[in-house]
Amino acid sequence: MRHLLIKLSFITILFITSCNDDDVALSKLDQRLIIHTAFESSSFLGTHSGLDSANYSNDNAFEEVAYPFTYHYRNYVFTSPNFYGDVVKRYRIDDKGNLSEDGQMVMEENSFPSNIYFVSDNKAYISLTDKGKVVVFNPTTLEKIDEIDLLGSEYVIGADNNPDPGAIIAKDGKLFITLQQKNSFASSENGAHILVVDENTLSVEKMISDTRLDWAGRPGMQESFIVTENGDLYVYCLGSFGYIKGQSHGFLRIKNGETEFDPDYVFNLSSENIAGVEGGFTSYINQAYYDAGNTLYFTVKSPALALDQDFFKERPFYAVKADLVEKKIEKLDIPLTSFYSGDVAKLGDEIIFSISSESAVGLFTYNTKTGVTSSEPVVKTAGDPIYVFTLE
Repeated sequence: MRHLLIKLSFITILFITSCNDDDVALSKLDQRLIIHTAFESSSFLGTHSGLDSANYSNDNAFEEVAYPFTYHYRNYVFTSPNFYGDVVKRYRIDDKGNLSEDGQMVMEENSFPSNIYFVSDNKAYISLTDKGKVVVFNPTTLEKIDEIDLLGSEYVIGADNNPDPGAIIAKDGKLFITLQQKNSFASSENGAHILVVDENTLSVEKMISDTRLDWAGRPGMQESFIVTENGDLYVYCLGSFGYIKGQSHGFLRIKNGETEFDPDYVFNLSSENIAGVEGGFTSYINQAYYDAGNTLYFTVKSPALALDQDFFKERPFYAVKADLVEKKIEKLDIPLTSFYSGDVAKLGDEIIFSISSESAVGLFTYNTKTGVTSSEPVVKTAGDPIYVFTLE
């Protein structure tokens, strides 16, 4: 199997950064939450003092595109514009937890910059889905380091010449890159496909495939890959958002030290009848948070509650708790939410769900020690909270 060439000359990326790139310790914080809220035509990224402060406004927030992908790494927040553009922005978190604009990367036109994975202060990866490329860059200086060009390679499935790289993770000297193999914006070829790449040389070693689930990785979802305490690697498969009959969503596993899918493990959420969920079955995960002990919290869609496909008005997403190893799942007593919310984070013992319900909009909590959920938002937000991150 041939190695792919690294082609720096075929992509133009403009990097603009501030001259101050000293690392700032996150201590004595006034702000402990980063909140990204959405409206129909724009969104706003800001900070908030914490769960004890009942109301959040966008008065000091930065305006963004309507539905960006948002990522947090150490003292930075990166926003990728989804399909609204090609400018990836960076914000700096100061020693009190406040945000300031701190540079940008202008990617190749119509490239759909999607998932970002951070290895260290000096190395990160971003997938340019619509160009079939993965760019390696320095998240501190915003300088480009390298790229992997997959366009037209033997790893393409289907007729569009692009395997659509998505979620990325580095483990044991290997890069695992999901190939979405899309044939439209919301549908893919059958199966789950991942590239295994030598991290040092960026040469592709092989593509691994599995027919039990479909569309490996989810755009904008950091928990597309999860590494548990024993080193096993779980990958979420999107199943074409539930739009393709016969496709399934859920989790596959690559056991620690291996580079193949585990033939003895599949957590097929499409066939999992969840008690308390309208219709019983689900079609895809919106966002997720991995806690210790194989426990994953996420929001998941019931297609029985989404007949009109109105992303703002319909509320088909349930908050659930699952054990990845035992493959057990339970619905939590959290209100239903819309597509433009449903992120999950953790602060202390509280799992935070960003919720836009019929009666209230904001952050609800589930206490991991007591099992108690909040009956109303502990923080009310202006706009649908699409992302929430915590600083501790």
